[in-house]
Amino acid sequence: MPILQSKLLMLLLAGCFLLPAPGALAQKNSAAKTQAKSPNNSPGPRKKLRERITIIYPRFNHPRVSEHTLYVVRTTIESLPVHIYQILDEGGATVYVGTNPLDKFPDSLKGVHPADGHLFCNEPGRTYKREMYIWERALAEPGYPEVGGVRTDADIKRATLMQCAHALDDCLENLSRNKAYLALYKQDIASMNPQLRSELSLYIADRPDAPMEAFGEIFLLLAGERTQLSDKIKAGFPRARMWVDSTIKAIKPANSR
Repeated sequence: MPILQSKLLMLLLAGCFLLPAPGALAQKNSAAKTQAKSPNNSPGPRKKLRERITIIYPRFNHPRVSEHTLYVVRTTIESLPVHIYQILDEGGATVYVGTNPLDKFPDSLKGVHPADGHLFCNEPGRTYKREMYIWERALAEPGYPEVGGVRTDADIKRATLMQCAHALDDCLENLSRNKAYLALYKQDIASMNPQLRSELSLYIADRPDAPMEAFGEIFLLLAGERTQLSDKIKAGFPRARMWVDSTIKAIKPANSR
């Protein structure tokens, strides 16, 4: 065999020992993928509801939301009845706390509610599906971005509970639009005396959101919150209230606290 061919054959044989086997290369790639998916590289477990509270940072020279307001919101959520807390927790509800709606929605300065005409920026809270917003201050003067004083603890607590009610409604696939609830809601309205009808006019009006607002007030009762309307809501919606209570309690989410 010529010397050149002999050397070439030796190089080829050496290359066979240096190159990895096809299976070894596949194992290496697989190991790299496994490492990328390991617990150390993947996101941690989802936070609990009481930990899913986010601060909205201020604009328009507003003061930052106070630590005390955050404390009131957090303790209100932690004090929810266990079955209600679990539904909100497992439903992925989130909480945002800010000074005023302008800090999140800067174009809303002159926006008004279609039902009663109140200013959007004076609301203590609002919920979009399962995103709850709690606002610490109203405007100091309508039409201007400056804010007034801090709401009372009672107002912050009530706003938090009401937003929990609306988020719960969404978690339960719009319970306030359920046919059984609406049937009992209408029966309750038909049974009201004229004075009670007048006092609960916001909750019995011929508007799509009236049953939802009534649901929110019923929720406050079930959560143990006393308001000026508590006795009237209890007297005005006995059928709807008992149905909401039994329906929510019948849901058995896994223990998430």
